Amino acid sequence: HGGGEPLLTVAGYASLVDERSARETVPTLRRFRRGTVRDHCRIFNLVSIINLSRGLASGRRLATATARPQLGSDLLVALFDLPLSELPALLARERRLRVCCVPYEEAGGARGHAALFGEYTHAEYLSERCGGDPHAYHNEVGRWYPEGEIYRPDLLPVPSYVLRCVRAHRVAGPAALANLLDESFLGDGETSLRTQLRRELQPQCAPEKQGAGDPPPGGDDSPWTEAERQELRSVLGLDST
Repeated sequence: HGGGEPLLTVAGYASLVDERSARETVPTLRRFRRGTVRDHCRIFNLVSIINLSRGLASGRRLATATARPQLGSDLLVALFDLPLSELPALLARERRLRVCCVPYEEAGGARGHAALFGEYTHAEYLSERCGGDPHAYHNEVGRWYPEGEIYRPDLLPVPSYVLRCVRAHRVAGPAALANLLDESFLGDGETSLRTQLRRELQPQCAPEKQGAGDPPPGGDDSPWTEAERQELRSVLGLDST
């Protein structure tokens, strides 16, 4: 990276794909560009403590996205460089995620390696980030989320976070938006974000077509305002059919 301060390349895969959002989070970033990280997908399985603390998450709608290795899936990502001296602050901000070194390919064909913040586990977070100290865990997590593990397969995404991610990927272009919808999954690792949003935005099934034990679309009451529903239906192409 030349004769100046060493730089670290970071791969962002959620709201940071929008350069404006990335610069709000990392004001000193350099060389914002786009690329691909092979054999990874997004998983909505991390309880979002920041959204809980802000009153933006409730019920089962608690999850933000992490990244998980998955053969055959590709992440379209934002790549940017930041001074290596800023790594400690970045690690502190992303401390409930695992820092991984992954190969990437830029849109123009250049290749390299980037830091990607991926899926961790509750046990690893408790032992490695909190040092097994219940007081540290309470200060960081427990006061907002007193029961349960912070990585869970049974959650739904935080609605406001989904909107941020959708809007960021829409700015990045149609391919990025499709990648968000089709290479992002609920904690079960199978239900895509596109499928989940379709369930929530389609008219509910008539009673005779809905099984007695079936939950309503989305698993609980709809979290979307009418304006948000229209925005998401447009994104999914539901209003063109």
